[in-house]
Amino acid sequence: LCEARMWREAGPLLERYVEKNPDDDLLRLKLAAMLIEIEQRPRHALRVLKQLPQHGLDERLSRQQKRLETRARQMIDDGVLELEGRRWE
Repeated sequence: LCEARMWREAGPLLERYVEKNPDDDLLRLKLAAMLIEIEQRPRHALRVLKQLPQHGLDERLSRQQKRLETRARQMIDDGVLELEGRRWE
């Protein structure tokens, strides 16, 4: 679904998968990226990223995490408004 860019269908499924498989760091990063780039929900993305382990990510995933956190904070600083409770509309 993600490859087909079917975000409305992919988002809720990915969110549920991450909730049921909290140790899947790669998909957690993918969910955070979707929240930032597609949904424009930087605060929600930061909450998702906060669940990643503080240590132990490989270098590539750690760089991706930092890049996403930086982008989310930049969006917040730029004034992106985020409605609470909005989920993949």
